[in-house]
Amino acid sequence: MLYFQSLAAQICVLQTCPLQDPVTGEITADQEAYIDGLLAKYGLTDCNPTDVPLKPKDIEDIERIELPSKPNPRHVSAFSMMVGELLYVAINTCPAIMHHVHFLARFMTKATDKHLDYPKKILRYLKGQKGRKIKWGVNNVKHPFLPGQVHAFADSSWADVLPRRKSTYAYHLLVNNAVFAWKSALSPILALSSAEAELIALASCAQEIAYVRKLSSELGFQQPGPTPLQTDSKGAKQLAENGQFKGRSKHYELRWYFLCDYIDRGVLAIIWRPRKFNLSDLGTSARPKIAFLEFLPIMLGEK
Repeated sequence: MLYFQSLAAQICVLQTCPLQDPVTGEITADQEAYIDGLLAKYGLTDCNPTDVPLKPKDIEDIERIELPSKPNPRHVSAFSMMVGELLYVAINTCPAIMHHVHFLARFMTKATDKHLDYPKKILRYLKGQKGRKIKWGVNNVKHPFLPGQVHAFADSSWADVLPRRKSTYAYHLLVNNAVFAWKSALSPILALSSAEAELIALASCAQEIAYVRKLSSELGFQQPGPTPLQTDSKGAKQLAENGQFKGRSKHYELRWYFLCDYIDRGVLAIIWRPRKFNLSDLGTSARPKIAFLEFLPIMLGEK
């Protein structure tokens, strides 16, 4: 059996065909053939690729589209099919489009003909990225992390999802230089402050971390110390660590105790980082081209 090079090979269930380099042990995964099939299906084989899936302006334009009281079933069906196909790519090998596909999914039941243009924009992005692989390998693991050590990012928007002013949270778990688990989702509850929104993201990520640590232990790969969980919210970090409640924070007491318990048990350690270094920022909003292109190689294990 080849020397174990990536924890991701054991704990990331990808519906693709990951390949392992017999010399370096580096594992790679992509869905190039599947993306080629989608491009051919929608007549985009010869389209010009784009650098980002959706721009911030695209998100604004989508939100301004008037939703019909009685949607056209053909438009709804076509849109739902495209979003579902893109979701298959996003879940398996393309974390960079997760937020954009998640955002489009909110309109699946009331899509119009105008909505159909936006999944095609994501396909144009995938046209230029289809051969780009996720790479897990121990040879270039960056300090201070060790080979096989899991570390994570979590982030949340706040009250930006209309009409009920909910938030979008995201997290990304990395091992051996690349992401192996990621999520972008609508917050299950309405957050009354940005700190609460961030706390929801941290608690959700902590649950995933606990699962990953338990599974990796059962597979024989112990984690060296607490799992670093990085956030750009000083308020949420302080709430999780200082052990004291203020009156206005009592309504999210259970999530707070949950995080405190994991910190006390040495399961995770919350680390503050500026927003420009928080990888999960890509999972909460459509970022400008410069920010998007800076984070993408980190996700894929290219730097």
